[in-house]
Amino acid sequence: MALSRLSRTSLRLVSSTVCTLNSSGCETRMRPITPPTRHLANSPSPVTSSPVALTEFGISDGCRELLHIETRNMCRCEACFGRHSHHKTNLPYSGGNLYPGVRVTQVGRVSEHYVTLTWSDGHTGLIARTEEGEHGPEPVPSLLDKYLDISMRRNASQVFWHSATPDNTAMFEYESVVSSLDNLREFYAHYMVHGLAFLKNIPEDKDLVEIINQDLKCGPIRWTVFGEVDVVKLQPEPLSAGYSNGSLAGHTDLNYYYQAPHVQIFHSFQNTVDGGESFWVDAFSAMSEVRTERPDYFHTLSTVPVFHRFTPPGTNKYVRSHHTVVNMVGDELKKISDNPWSTDTPLAAKNLDKETREAWWEAYLYYRAKVEDPSRWIMRKLRGGEAVITDNWRVYHGRKEFRIEPGQERVVGTAYINWNHLQRVMLSPVEVEEPCFLQIDQH
Repeated sequence: MALSRLSRTSLRLVSSTVCTLNSSGCETRMRPITPPTRHLANSPSPVTSSPVALTEFGISDGCRELLHIETRNMCRCEACFGRHSHHKTNLPYSGGNLYPGVRVTQVGRVSEHYVTLTWSDGHTGLIARTEEGEHGPEPVPSLLDKYLDISMRRNASQVFWHSATPDNTAMFEYESVVSSLDNLREFYAHYMVHGLAFLKNIPEDKDLVEIINQDLKCGPIRWTVFGEVDVVKLQPEPLSAGYSNGSLAGHTDLNYYYQAPHVQIFHSFQNTVDGGESFWVDAFSAMSEVRTERPDYFHTLSTVPVFHRFTPPGTNKYVRSHHTVVNMVGDELKKISDNPWSTDTPLAAKNLDKETREAWWEAYLYYRAKVEDPSRWIMRKLRGGEAVITDNWRVYHGRKEFRIEPGQERVVGTAYINWNHLQRVMLSPVEVEEPCFLQIDQH
């Protein structure tokens, strides 16, 4: 899939339509989305015709209504805000460092990007009215406009899928993806929208560490009990089911960690065996259906803890954790944790009463019936030189059974990355650090 350089508006993920690239490298509109109900105010837009007014609760500035305490904590004067760090700097070790009870007493000069305010603690400073005022000049505002919501895992910017489509199965040409920062951002946006993205024609001399750290620019790799890169191939006495030749039910990885990695990269070095097709399923789609059809089941899956363990005998790899199957932030799906063979059923029986366990199993089996429905799967036998990057908090992966005949081999490399390292690539205006600070002197 060849990537082309797109205009700044080619993937406006915060607009009413999600856009991405199809398998021909062209823009494809996938589905209208409804922006989520926000608990935070929308990003400010330049409003110069509407005056900034003092109100009982704080100030009104066009489409924004800000509380008194919010305005004081938004001050961008040099005494309050680090222009190099973009962090607040005036937080003394005292109970008043967040300015409880402070009120705006006067609205001063209003410009396109800033407004001067005076507060009841005697301080006079200014707050930003626009993205440019808050973060600096282009390209930062455009990057935020295109990629911020999807890079923060907002459900309204994601496409939940219940079957394979030309969009979610598109193969991206490796050399095209890594040829420019713009192309790499678009590839990561596609991944974040669908929860997975495929790469093909990876050069044979590329190892996974080089691919991640240099070409995809999303390192460092997150080490696990399996090391930096887990080379998965058939083992006679496997520590994990992944090293066998048996089938693997759909699952997310490393649920026995309290912070399971967000991002998995699965790189096929060689795959000449009979069988062994991989498959992927969108757990967010299935869980959303459960939420609609059976709110009682959804409540159970989001509140009852599930215990996980990885405890191969005679090793130093013992790790355990507990999670709910689905984790929410506000009203949004944020994370699915589910792996049938790492589930510690004995520990659950020890810690949960019988009625709770009965309710959990009823809800869980209802949900699992959905993710185990093959009609929901993307299925592909990855060839040598192909890879898939998956959202380990959203998309299950699994495998069909395979047979190895003499001369055949199946060798794949797996590595894990923090989501924010992809986000960093998408939102950072430059590839390398450059001296820069926010210019507010013009106000």
